[in-house]
Amino acid sequence: ELNSLYFNVDDLIVSSISEYEHLAKEKDITITYLNIEPGILVYADRVRIKRVIKQLLHNAIKFSHPHSSVVMKVSTMVGTRATDKGELLKVSIGDTGIGIIQEKLKTIFNKQTFAREDDKTLGLGMGLYICKEICLLHSGNIWVESQRGKGTSFHFTLPNITMPEHEAEAEVKDKEKKSA
Repeated sequence: ELNSLYFNVDDLIVSSISEYEHLAKEKDITITYLNIEPGILVYADRVRIKRVIKQLLHNAIKFSHPHSSVVMKVSTMVGTRATDKGELLKVSIGDTGIGIIQEKLKTIFNKQTFAREDDKTLGLGMGLYICKEICLLHSGNIWVESQRGKGTSFHFTLPNITMPEHEAEAEVKDKEKKSA
């Protein structure tokens, strides 16, 4: 069951980046956040979407070469699937790391799939599968583009259901009252 509410995607990404800055610094990796359309609100389960962002960011750092960079970008796009309604929010997380071999790209979102055989000691191979399931629960999509030796970019979409400004202000005031 989803616990959906309106929230600012920027805040979620910035907080996720701050949680992984120490890991990036250990490898001297720069994380850049390009916000093409600031202030986008979406109606989604904040905790679950943060899990997707953190998983993809962690993987990008883990598989990046030392002294490289990870780029996160938020934009909008027109949906291409028959089930897409209107504009979609697109979050992209790209690295300049080792890349994924083409054979693995077809199954990378399956249960217990690892980008590399030696990854089995580092986890259960469930992270990207869970990301896919969360995106699908939100009527979104997730995909990957990769070139071996050049890096990988993961992208996911969510319906871009921006709340009218007067409703957003009322919801923020309501949250402030509850936290006081």
